[in-house]
This record gives sequence, structure tokens and C-alpha cells, in this order.
Amino acid sequence: MVVRMKKGFLLIASIFLSLFIGIIISISLFRTNLQLKSIEARRASVYAFYAAEAGIERAIYELRKNINWRTGFNNEPLIWEGTTNQTIGYYDVQIANATPVGSLPTVWVRAQGRDVRYRSVGNQTMRRTILARVALQSPTAFLLLLLEI
Repeated sequence: MVVRMKKGFLLIASIFLSLFIGIIISISLFRTNLQLKSIEARRASVYAFYAAEAGIERAIYELRKNINWRTGFNNEPLIWEGTTNQTIGYYDVQIANATPVGSLPTVWVRAQGRDVRYRSVGNQTMRRTILARVALQSPTAFLLLLLEI
């Protein structure tokens, strides 16, 4: 009789232990999945910011070449150069005239970066926008100013 009670207790205890371990494993998998989604969202946000920053840099480059440039960019890719040369995002740039600062004319440069791989909510991409005010000066005037100093 004592042997039968031990066998019954061991069976019930092993079932409860198996359930407990199963619950712990499923909670761990759920938390891991949440953390992976969070990491993916942060990565997408950073890549979208990098794309917007690249748009600002490219606009400043174009404005240094020609201070009258106002065409902007649409859907320009940001390529991570390396072994894979993969596109990590796209950027759009709009230029608008702003009020002068002192004697220097200025423009507003608005760059919006998008990450192409982030698809967590309803097929939307992660977007980051940077708005910068850029003072314009011709390269010759800048060089003359440096020569006077």
C-alpha cells in the first residue's frame, strides 16, 4: 500500500513539475520575442535617423556647390558600404528659403529618413525627420574670408 501511494505521488508530482517547467519556458519565449521586436524597432529607428542625416549632409554638399540649388531629393537610397553594400534606408529632402541671418541668406533643409525593413505595425516603415537651418555663402567668399584672417 505504501508503494502504491509513492507511485501515485511521484506521478502527480512529475506532472506538476512538467507543467511548471513548460510555463516557465513559454514565458521565457514570449519575453524573448518581445525583446527581439524592441531591438528591431530601435535598429530601424537608428537606420531611419542615419538616412535623414545623410539627406542633410547631401543637401549641404549640393548647396556648397551651388547656393541657388533648391530641387531637393526624392527616394534616395542610403547604402551601407562594406562586404554586402546593402540599402538600409531612403531619404527625401526639401529645401525652403528662410529669413537671412545678418547678411547671410539661409534656407531650411528638411530631410526625412525611412528604414526599409521595419514592418512591425501594419506594414509601416520607421521614419525620422531632421530640420536644419543652413546659412549660405559662396565658396569664393568663404576662401577670401579665410585668406584675410
